[in-house]
Amino acid sequence: MSMKQISTMLVGLALITSFQAKADWQKADNYRQSDKTDIYLAASLNAYTAANVNLEGLSQSPLYCQPEKVDLGPEHAVSIFEKELQYRMMDGSRNSPFWKETDLEYVLLWGLQRAFPCE
Repeated sequence: MSMKQISTMLVGLALITSFQAKADWQKADNYRQSDKTDIYLAASLNAYTAANVNLEGLSQSPLYCQPEKVDLGPEHAVSIFEKELQYRMMDGSRNSPFWKETDLEYVLLWGLQRAFPCE
């Protein structure tokens, strides 16, 4: 099986998962309520990495531009997520209904884009 096929399958799996009904802990406002959060964010990071590989293989712009020398593992997903959530909360939006409806994987993507911007 080629890397492109594997990447496509991972992205498809991520999309299927994202279309399922969201549990309350999968919202940015409630992420500390579950021991599944770390696994969920790690899987989201893997899906975004696979999507980037697929996009680059198609000569399209990646979602974020992680340097080749930087190897992100599952342990980085929560850290990047928490830094982005903290950054977004600095403007006093902690009680905004937006966070009660925003899924964890979007905050992670925004964090990846902030940490590894494409120039």
